Amino acid sequence: MFKTDLSRFARADAPAGFARQWAVAAAHGVEQSRPDNVSCAGAPDVVADGIGYSVKASDFSLMSPGLSRGATEFEAIWEIFTEIDRADRYVYVTREWMAYEMDLTEFSEFVHKFGYLSGDSKTPGLKIKCLRESKKMLRWLEAKA
Repeated sequence: MFKTDLSRFARADAPAGFARQWAVAAAHGVEQSRPDNVSCAGAPDVVADGIGYSVKASDFSLMSPGLSRGATEFEAIWEIFTEIDRADRYVYVTREWMAYEMDLTEFSEFVHKFGYLSGDSKTPGLKIKCLRESKKMLRWLEAKA
């Protein structure tokens, strides 16, 4: 895992998830045009130099409950995610615009440490959500970088 300061690309004129996707794209010198709420099964959030990046921010959902195929256990939903996700790398961008880039093994550790099962009022089924950003999470990320 490594970290990058994206504060020079910070923008307050867009929702948090999209703004962070835009910042990651800008840091890689590509344009961001993909909406924040598009399925992980379709394409990565950002593609640069042939590498697909999934960009996450505080309180993110791993995928919608509709993609979980009725699974009710954390590990089963995680396995479905790894099967359908199209990203090569995962980037968690903090509220202070520090980006932590991870491979799948590191991202798995992150999600298993800070993720939990959650329902969705709009779609039946369960999904994995990640806790809101906390000092504990930031300390963990910093120790791994």
